[in-house]
Amino acid sequence: MVKLSHAPRVVALTGAFGFLGRRLIRLLIEDERVETIVAIDVRDPRELLRREGHPEDPQVVLREFPKVSAHQLDLAERGADRRLAEILSSEGADALCHLAFLSNPTHREELAHEVETIGTMHALYAAQAAPVKRLVMSSSTIAYGAHPDNPAWLTEEHPLRGMEGSRYVQDKVDAEQQLERFALENPGVSCIALRMSAMLGGSRTRNFWTRYLTRKVVPTVMGYDPLFQFLYPDDAVRALYFALRSDATGAYNVAGQGVLPLSRVIERLARTNLPVPATWFSATLASLWNLQLMEMPAVFMQYLRWSWVCDGKKFRDAVGFEVQYDIDTLLDLVAREFDR
Repeated sequence: MVKLSHAPRVVALTGAFGFLGRRLIRLLIEDERVETIVAIDVRDPRELLRREGHPEDPQVVLREFPKVSAHQLDLAERGADRRLAEILSSEGADALCHLAFLSNPTHREELAHEVETIGTMHALYAAQAAPVKRLVMSSSTIAYGAHPDNPAWLTEEHPLRGMEGSRYVQDKVDAEQQLERFALENPGVSCIALRMSAMLGGSRTRNFWTRYLTRKVVPTVMGYDPLFQFLYPDDAVRALYFALRSDATGAYNVAGQGVLPLSRVIERLARTNLPVPATWFSATLASLWNLQLMEMPAVFMQYLRWSWVCDGKKFRDAVGFEVQYDIDTLLDLVAREFDR
């Protein structure tokens, strides 16, 4: 049973022109109860519209997206909280979906820290000042960290231990901690964080998991075969939509249905598994990362050694959300697209 009790009239999105944001906008456009979508991003919306094949003429764009009000804003800049609060107030936003996070590790760690940690701080200040009634934030199950003593299933009761040596992972832990403190100090704002499984999709899913697993030859750590679970992008967007329209609060895992060992995942994707000794793997991964020839830094080897699968029952029970793509269907879809 679907448990959706809220119908926000004006929904604002930070990171609106990112991978998830663009897809959520399309879903919100179809919702007749949503009158205005306030799209906020550091990127110029005209550039993204051109990239997706839309006409440059602003009047044509307005006719195609009459519900979208676009604003260009860098959340990492000084004073961004005040500017964002002004936008939210002037637009009358009653819900904010904070999606301004990186989907991939980057060599520019200081910039990433400003975007994720400072950007989240500014978004929360703005949500308080505006104020908004509902705040949804995207997160990731990688924040739990990959550790040899992880339980068979990670639940929301387990701590976010992150991954020592990875600024990318630790920034996501910090963003969630900020939201938790904010929720305690601002009971008038209903807050929820969605910890999403590793996302795997087709060629338009430009994240490091998709690029890593769809190489012709996939290097793995010899002697290790952790369990993996995946979330299809369409399901991730639906989860955000459900969260916006529910009154559930706190942190929730959004996990794909079904798990498989990494070796089996590679086999199902019709790729070649290349087991490499751990010491060589770490050194090679570090070199390839430094040369910008690999999608993940050396510390991410831990995610290829230890299982970090999560239980999504709490979110299913809270809002009635069910994924539409289980792991078998998802792998079949991805394998077909990359075999074309």
